[in-house]
Amino acid sequence: MHLESFFDFLRYNRLGVANSVALARPRGASARRLERGAAHRVALVAASPAAPSSVAMSGRSRLAKELKECARDPDPTIALAPDGENLFAWTATLMGPKDTPFETGTFVVKMRVPDSYPLAPPKARFATKIFHPNVHFKTGEICLDVLKDQWSPAWTLHSVCRAILALMSSPEPDSPLNCDAGNMLRARDDLAYWSMARLYSRMHAGAAEPGPDAYWPPIDPNRELDEYEKADEARLRERERADASGSGSNRRRDEATEDPGPPPAAREKGKAPMEPMEPMEPPARGDDAETGTGTTDPRAAAARAAAARLEAARVGREGRE
Repeated sequence: MHLESFFDFLRYNRLGVANSVALARPRGASARRLERGAAHRVALVAASPAAPSSVAMSGRSRLAKELKECARDPDPTIALAPDGENLFAWTATLMGPKDTPFETGTFVVKMRVPDSYPLAPPKARFATKIFHPNVHFKTGEICLDVLKDQWSPAWTLHSVCRAILALMSSPEPDSPLNCDAGNMLRARDDLAYWSMARLYSRMHAGAAEPGPDAYWPPIDPNRELDEYEKADEARLRERERADASGSGSNRRRDEATEDPGPPPAAREKGKAPMEPMEPMEPPARGDDAETGTGTTDPRAAAARAAAARLEAARVGREGRE
């Protein structure tokens, strides 16, 4: 019998209210099913986000704990503190990592913590202008995996700052937010990237200019070379091998053509060396008696100059002996 038919039956038969309630109350298995359904609905309500106060309280207690840890163990490269009494808004001051274009610079990062923290990651952005492939040039948004799908409740705000410093030291040009910086690094134009990043660090982060003895930019010798650099290195090695082989052949040719001088038997006889002769100088222009024309014959002058050089070389060898 349906419920409406049951109440119609009660109305037409004029039964009392107590009797109708007694007859309508479920018994046995029906009562147990109703109790289980009510308990299930209560559990769903308790687990639903309709009560955010408990989640916010857990996030607030977690942030208060992190604040105590920052005060107990200060980091010389990271200054992290909330904005006033608001534990859901933090400011981090980062010192530029060493051996990077951001060295000696001071960079400010703003972090907004959601109510569901630490289940959800904070939102971080650079308030200081920075030239970096993984930082948006206008908004300061940071492309970092731990701030997105790789977040874990075990991470803290301090560990997020450490991850940002690591990103400043090792940029990822394959997923850029600043395409200009990413293209420079993908093209292996380290000098252009360093120059721009250092310029903005000096202008906006107060970075000092590198000293005269600084090797700038420091190129990692263990980095993988691209195809153009490999071709340049192969050409350089080929040129070095050609120069080495050419110098060896030239040395052997010089040794073969060098005048060995008189034989050892002639030196052992004790012959007196010849008197050195004065080198012959070519006659002055207009004093050539052979031509009689008042001009120098160029062929005769060249022959006399060659004879003078040979005589000077022979005298020098005999003097050394």
